[in-house]
Amino acid sequence: MLAKVPKFLNPVFNSFIVSHLFKEFLLFSSSTFFLQTARFGVALIAAKKLGPATWGVWQLLYLILAYSSFIHLGVINGMNKEIPILNGRGDQKSVSLIKAISLGSVLVSSIMAGLVIFIIALTTDTVPAAVQLRWMPILLIVYLLHQYLDAYLRSDKLFRYASMQKLFFTVAFPTVVIPLVVAIKLPGYIIGQSIAIFLTCLFIIKTSPVSLGLRFNVTESIRLIRIGFPIMTTGLLYALMMTVDRVIISAFLTMQQLGYYSLSILVMGSLTLIPMVVSQQIYPRMAETWGRTSKYKELTPWIRRQLLMSIGLSVPMIIAAYIILPPLVKHFLVEYTPGITAMKISFAAPLFLGLSSAFANFLKTIDKQVYLLLFQVLAVCFNIILNIMFIRVGFGINGVAIGTTIAFILHSLLLAGFGKLVQKKFEQGSYVISIGRRSAS
Repeated sequence: MLAKVPKFLNPVFNSFIVSHLFKEFLLFSSSTFFLQTARFGVALIAAKKLGPATWGVWQLLYLILAYSSFIHLGVINGMNKEIPILNGRGDQKSVSLIKAISLGSVLVSSIMAGLVIFIIALTTDTVPAAVQLRWMPILLIVYLLHQYLDAYLRSDKLFRYASMQKLFFTVAFPTVVIPLVVAIKLPGYIIGQSIAIFLTCLFIIKTSPVSLGLRFNVTESIRLIRIGFPIMTTGLLYALMMTVDRVIISAFLTMQQLGYYSLSILVMGSLTLIPMVVSQQIYPRMAETWGRTSKYKELTPWIRRQLLMSIGLSVPMIIAAYIILPPLVKHFLVEYTPGITAMKISFAAPLFLGLSSAFANFLKTIDKQVYLLLFQVLAVCFNIILNIMFIRVGFGINGVAIGTTIAFILHSLLLAGFGKLVQKKFEQGSYVISIGRRSAS
């Protein structure tokens, strides 16, 4: 058990935490920024080389990766939650066991899923993406392995090494992918990603203090699934929120239209960068604080820090992107100019993501993610209904952008409002609805 900090040292201790967090954030966020810039640049080159229709096919294939967290049924999420809590309690033996069993579960589930996808690809030729689907199993397996290693680093607060691997991928990704896209089009984009991710996994293993043990334990895996499945479901629903627009476009419009709409997808993927980075750094610290103190009021400073960092840093990035991207598309991606209006509409959604992510971390930490799930389901339903309605009245991809933006804003406001209510009641020692837990403070 970690020693409790004396009250008279709290100002010094808190100052050290903030200073250390800020320095760590600068390194982690800058490496993530460079990585996202590389991805964005490669995506622009690939989109230009492939054309809207083929690039639209990739947007569908990407759904396999977006929903891949369902494959391991939440084992990685369970590991990501348990390790900081156990670190807070000083139980390193359990930490090592969880890491090894999680790796075994991830490898088994990803290989099985890869085989299923390969069989489907061999026996299906009725959809445009069927031929390209044959290249996806390897990408899926290495993608999930990288997810495990990344969660390992973050849950142990090894953000220096997490930053180093991002910088490595920043170099490897364009170096490998661009020549392959030029040579063999969409298969090259898929194969290149697989190679770059695999090289990054090797880099993590060779350069970081990651200690890979491999264990297979069905009982412990089920326990991790019970812990991680609700959290995974929130991630899965978030992925559905981020991708249901492209599913609806592919169902009601054309691959060409989906290619145009990919500008909005790029905007959402890029501008969620800051809230995502901040959330990844705050969550293990929030969980570790909870494991060490079991006091709700100790989580409040982490919520405030996440809100300030996310919103304060997102706004300038969004403004800059709104000014730069439309002229860039007009000059570099002339074929995609029909998607500019939808892209501009999509800039509004990321403004609210920092608001929701702070309270999402809070609810996950105190095991109230059931409410997070509720608001996500509502947002997905609103998104589907609004998108279809706007398409039916003739708004096309612009209507999809409007519906998606409204759904994201609604989700953020509902989640933040409820999270604030829970926070206030817990700090006052009140019960929350019927399943709440009284504050330990």
